[in-house]
Amino acid sequence: MKNAKKFGRLLCMAVSMHAASAQSGAPVQGEVRNRVTGAGIAGASVTFFTQDAVRYQVFTDGSGMFRIADMEPGQYQAVVEKSGFAMFPKDPVQVERGGAPIQLQYQLQFGVAPRATLSGRVLTSAGKAAASARLILIRGPELSFTTTANADGRFAFVQLDPGAYTLLAVPSASTGDVPTYFPSSIEEKGAQRIVIGGNAEVDGFQLQTAPVFRVRGVVTDNYGRIAPRASVRLMPIKQQPAHVVLSFDSTFIAAGEGPGPGPEVARVVAGDDGSFEFPSVRAGQWSITANSQPVIDPESGFNVAQGGSAALTVTDGDVKDLRVLVADPFTLAGSANWQIWCASGHIGCGQKPAEGAIAPIWLRPVDGQPSALHLGLVHADGTFRIEHIPAGNYVIQALPPRLNGRAMTARVLWQLGTHGDSGQVEDLRRGDRLALTFTITTGEGEAILYVDHPVDLTVRHIDAELSGSVHGTVANGGGAAVVLVPEQSGPHPARGALVFCQPDGTFDARELAAGSYRIAAYRGVDMEALRDPELFRRILANEKKVRVELGATTGVQLEASSWPQ
Repeated sequence: MKNAKKFGRLLCMAVSMHAASAQSGAPVQGEVRNRVTGAGIAGASVTFFTQDAVRYQVFTDGSGMFRIADMEPGQYQAVVEKSGFAMFPKDPVQVERGGAPIQLQYQLQFGVAPRATLSGRVLTSAGKAAASARLILIRGPELSFTTTANADGRFAFVQLDPGAYTLLAVPSASTGDVPTYFPSSIEEKGAQRIVIGGNAEVDGFQLQTAPVFRVRGVVTDNYGRIAPRASVRLMPIKQQPAHVVLSFDSTFIAAGEGPGPGPEVARVVAGDDGSFEFPSVRAGQWSITANSQPVIDPESGFNVAQGGSAALTVTDGDVKDLRVLVADPFTLAGSANWQIWCASGHIGCGQKPAEGAIAPIWLRPVDGQPSALHLGLVHADGTFRIEHIPAGNYVIQALPPRLNGRAMTARVLWQLGTHGDSGQVEDLRRGDRLALTFTITTGEGEAILYVDHPVDLTVRHIDAELSGSVHGTVANGGGAAVVLVPEQSGPHPARGALVFCQPDGTFDARELAAGSYRIAAYRGVDMEALRDPELFRRILANEKKVRVELGATTGVQLEASSWPQ
């Protein structure tokens, strides 16, 4: 547990703190780039970890570069993440004591061709320039871009991928107007989709007025003490369509329909007495999140902030004395085991701790806190700990485990505390435990199987054939992409795949779980395009299907069509 505790404490530790500890390893530097365009990706997080849970995290600069001044000797695995796009590089990073600088390059499937610009002008309801209005360009519930209008109400979004967007303008509090979708609707259903194929300009964008009410409240902790200078945000709660929430390597996780937070429409800083006010809130369902000013944790030495949220219903009057409670970040402790089954006869063979496995956990909030990818490093006794998770209401997605740098295709079963396996977790507490079971299948004759002792507990790693694949050809498909989405029943998120064709139109989709998939080939599609819920819905309605079996390769012939706009 000592190493597990160390892993959690280093979860958010700044790289500069590692540099200050005067390790005698080697510097590690590199860049994160767009896989197709080669452009650097700013703000991506790069995390390195070992079997002993030593961890470093750094963010790329404006040109996509990162640097760790001095990394402790050892063999590291890495994970790179940006806006729900993640990758797990297969090759480990070996750092030698006193070694030469290590240069790395990672590539994210993050957009095909960032070459378009969308510009325009937004006016107030009185026809004047909406100076300082905040513009939000939306690609779906999980992906949006933000900019601010100048004194003349003009704005521009640059380096956009081709596709369909909606545009929302949030006025400054002094105008008396309300957030408005382009061209002039206060309801999202009245928004006009903007299809971008190259540089574009929008005109006739005018803010609207509507009945609004004041919302006043105070931010306190669970002991009733005020939280001065907390950051307080206001977001609408609405029914979200089925959409992609996370992409990693060449696969993605898609969530079904359900309530979720929309774009942030207002933000204020609470006073020294913890009080806050939103002067113009429309009727509806809202979520207010609060995060206190970060303080230095004397035990771990890095910044820690309290967080929390409150649900709000505005009907036909002002809201007074709303209380938003913030709490310390919590620790998610748990255990993980392999549940091994024989391929022949489907005989249950037993369990063993998933020692050495990496259990990626994606926390998707339903109250407006930031989404985040967390890693649970499973120790010899099967336990793991993830610390410093902001308090809030989340949907937890346990991703397929990784072992020895490779993904282990498995069905992930889990339970958290007394909440069961619904996937919806309310008000997470410090005492909650996450129990993971990775149900996998292996063939007879593998090292882990014996006649008299079905599970060999002395075997450290499981390295069997746990997946199937699809090999195919797309007619005139050079450069096209193939999307596979599993046919899904129940509330569990779907794990799909996107692979690119070779110049001759052939493709290989590997590490797929067994089952039936909808499959389609498109020209001009990438992971970012999949964030459009309407386009994703069209994929789900596709009639072409393919069956994947464990340890087998299925062949298929496809024709590429244009990506629907």
